[in-house]
Amino acid sequence: MMLLIIAVLAILSAAVLLVSYLKRQNENPVDQSQLRDLPPTNLRPLFAPTEQDNLAFEHEKRANVAAETENMRLKDIADREAEINALLSTWRMTPNRQNSIQLLHLAADNGDTGIFSRTAFEIIRVFRDDKLEGLTGADLAALLDSHYRLLPDKLQASGELFWLREEIMNLESRRVQ
Repeated sequence: MMLLIIAVLAILSAAVLLVSYLKRQNENPVDQSQLRDLPPTNLRPLFAPTEQDNLAFEHEKRANVAAETENMRLKDIADREAEINALLSTWRMTPNRQNSIQLLHLAADNGDTGIFSRTAFEIIRVFRDDKLEGLTGADLAALLDSHYRLLPDKLQASGELFWLREEIMNLESRRVQ
């Protein structure tokens, strides 16, 4: 008798499982037309950059470009200063009018008042000591003044070259006397 009860329970269990399986197979999963009517989802990948990340990246990129531009500008100034120093060394061996013009032109183009000041001081010193070939005091005053005016207005007004304006006036006043 016990065996008969176990057999009946097994058959009933199998029948319940079969019915539930068949019932699942006949159900429609999700109607596709209902999916089309849903609003779009605004999903983003887990590791996609945020707007803040994009702004930080753009800021960093602009900073890198600015730093690279500044480095190139500083390198250009250093190259010009090296060229001026080389020309100044050559000029000291044979100072003349043409070399002085080239030297002052490069110093004025450099846009650095320190370099221009040092170059002008050296030319004035050699003029006073040895008298440059082919340059009178008036010529030197005109040469210094013209190259001084090639400097940007900001550098002319800086006050660092005030002594040069005084020297130019002294050279011009010697011409008048």
